[in-house]
Amino acid sequence: SQQPILRLAYPVSHSQPNSVRAIAYASLDLQWLNQTLKQQLPPDATISILDRQGNVLAHSNPATIAIGQSVQDTPLFRDLLKAQGYS
Repeated sequence: SQQPILRLAYPVSHSQPNSVRAIAYASLDLQWLNQTLKQQLPPDATISILDRQGNVLAHSNPATIAIGQSVQDTPLFRDLLKAQGYS
C-alpha cells in the first residue's frame, strides 16, 4: 500500500560493547498520527513531527503547514539542527 508510515528501529545491546542482541522495531501510521494530533490537542496547540531533512511528517494543523512540505530553509529548523548537534 502507499500509506505513509514512519519506521523506527533501535539496537538492543548486550552488556559487552559493540554487541547487538536484537533490534526493537515499530512502525507508525502517519495518517493515524495526524488524525490523533487534531483530535487530542487543545485548539491553540501546535505540534510538528519532522525528519532530519526538514520534511513535515505530521502536523496538528495541516492548514498552516502541509504534510510533505520542507521547512529545511527556515531559521527554526536550522536552530533545531544546531541544538541536536547536526550542523
